[in-house]
Amino acid sequence: MITEREKAMLRLVADGLTNHQIGVRLHYSDGAISRCLSELMQRWSVHNRAHLVWRALEMGALATPSQPAGR
Repeated sequence: MITEREKAMLRLVADGLTNHQIGVRLHYSDGAISRCLSELMQRWSVHNRAHLVWRALEMGALATPSQPAGR
């Protein structure tokens, strides 16, 4: 299960934004973004942002250009 907030963060991580840039866009503190991404990494047993995005794509939480999310 992934929340809409987490999906929004993951989309921005996939676009290459920093935690600060994501926080500005979503109106959250840098710390809130960091905690949320860390929780996702722990939940999905990944160790970096690239692997986090890959896992989100694999799980259908993020869409590829030719595939809608939530397949």
